[in-house]
Amino acid sequence: MKNNLPVELLTLPRQGSSYNDSELTPPYASASAIRTALQNGGASTVLASVLPEDSLALLKLNETNYPAHFARQEEIFTLLLANLLARCNSDNLYEHSSASRDLCDRLHNARPELQQGFHAFCRKVSNKRDPLPSVRRLALQLLLQKDRAFWTEMQEPAYLRVLAFNERGRGLLKKMKETATLPVIIKPGNKEQYRNTALYSLLQLDNHAADLYQLLNGNAGTYGSYFTTSPLYIK
Repeated sequence: MKNNLPVELLTLPRQGSSYNDSELTPPYASASAIRTALQNGGASTVLASVLPEDSLALLKLNETNYPAHFARQEEIFTLLLANLLARCNSDNLYEHSSASRDLCDRLHNARPELQQGFHAFCRKVSNKRDPLPSVRRLALQLLLQKDRAFWTEMQEPAYLRVLAFNERGRGLLKKMKETATLPVIIKPGNKEQYRNTALYSLLQLDNHAADLYQLLNGNAGTYGSYFTTSPLYIK
């Protein structure tokens, strides 16, 4: 709209499970429904009706103990959030999030609900104005502890990060290095080389998020994976 581009919007009806639905409904399941199925019983044949064969095979190949894995994730997340809320009042939460004053008050007042776990806490805080998915995202937002301006003011992207590519993508990446208006980062490497650049602040945030992801997966003491992880090459 800003540039008066001749864009035609095409709406596609969703098939299968609804957004944030925890029930598996063929032919396609929501991510929430898939996670719920894994949490309840692992990569069982019940997922065969809603997932491609290759996806289900990968889940079974990497399966250790999905129910225990999800339970540990919730336990770690609950402890991290409990520690944060014990040290922050409603004003602190407001200054480090995009949440309204009312939501920050509810987050702070619902702290005792964390005794029942992270999901119980989110259900207690959520309402029609702030639905459950928004509260979950906000909890992650708070753990990153960025100033409110970061979340509320639109920022221009600083770089393009490659997560995965195939043979066709290899040719595209070669062309992008010559034509892209933003730096194309395949593997950041040593973060010190970015310290005095405009990329450093966002790279640091992405690295912090990656460290948090490692911690939630039980990999305590794993730091800096964002800078050292190579993109996935799909043959």
